[in-house]
Amino acid sequence: MKKLLLLIFLIATVSLKSQQKIAFSFGETPQTLMLNPGSEINYKSHYGIPIVSNFQLTIGNTGFQMGDLFSNDSRSFNEKFEKVLDQISPSDYINLNTKIDVLNFGYRYNNKTYISIGFYEELDLIAYFPKDAIEGYIMEMILFLIDHFLFPKQL
Repeated sequence: MKKLLLLIFLIATVSLKSQQKIAFSFGETPQTLMLNPGSEINYKSHYGIPIVSNFQLTIGNTGFQMGDLFSNDSRSFNEKFEKVLDQISPSDYINLNTKIDVLNFGYRYNNKTYISIGFYEELDLIAYFPKDAIEGYIMEMILFLIDHFLFPKQL
């Protein structure tokens, strides 16, 4: 449970970069066809496994950095968390982008023709920080979880 909460928290605040731009350097992958349908293909066919063949996730925020919360100094996590909350302004936001392949396959019809079919789901979300809610009930709940599950006090 502790590890799951930490993983969710890290995913929510760390930017995982894997945008489509990287596919320009990988001519050997079938996902290149989504960016450039005219790219040269050297294989007979390809079949994408739904969700597994292409999954991208980007999460970022403008309010703080992970180093602000997990820096190695003498302050407690609670103090660091409260300082981060003080830094957040009404113009700071969270950005989420996901792209998941639903269907992707291709087949070489003859030496000159390669037929490729596919579609994917993409989600873009921008949300502003609910600072009042975080400072109130949500902050108390997060601090309780951190104190009792992530960093329990020794008896």
